[in-house]
Amino acid sequence: YPTLHGDDATILKRISMLYDIGFLKWLLGIFDANVWMMLSAHHGGADIYLTLPFYVLFKDPIYIVRISSIFYSALGLFFTYYFTKELFNRTVALITLSLLALHPSYVFAVRAGLYTSAPIMLFLSMSMLFFFLKYCRTGKEGYLYLGSFLAGVGLNTRIWFLWLINAIILLKLYLRIPIPSTARYSATKYPAIKYIFIGIFFFLGLFL
Repeated sequence: YPTLHGDDATILKRISMLYDIGFLKWLLGIFDANVWMMLSAHHGGADIYLTLPFYVLFKDPIYIVRISSIFYSALGLFFTYYFTKELFNRTVALITLSLLALHPSYVFAVRAGLYTSAPIMLFLSMSMLFFFLKYCRTGKEGYLYLGSFLAGVGLNTRIWFLWLINAIILLKLYLRIPIPSTARYSATKYPAIKYIFIGIFFFLGLFL
């Protein structure tokens, strides 16, 4: 019978605490040290919130860990495919998807459960990249704000997500990618509006 890794057990304990506390009490006490869900100095609380629906559905800790890992890994593969397809073509996307899905290290990380955070991190990183790419291609700022929110959630999951965020910022500055303007409020006419909303959505994700 499979058992839980120590970090899995810690995550499930925090999920149980959050479920027992109730949403309203959690919302009122979000800055209270006794309620805050952060697991460690480098491991934020987003894992808790993203796994909570599976706790409500299944209760059994083994099912929670295994099904949530499979679910987020599938979402990660989904966004990996569409990001690569958007960037290159369908053939490259299928090859990339096959190589990643069958890679022993990735299969191990998915089977290992929640403590590696690999399935959740793949989902957050690839979905963030996909929406940022869609913004660069279409100029629709909704994609930019959604990507910013996911960047905040990713940083709330693991501190090393900051490396990816910094890489995206440096890449944008280096390449100077032209963005088509299709927003209601032109970024040229009202540049402050866009950056204010980027910050709002990023911090919403960060303090989820």
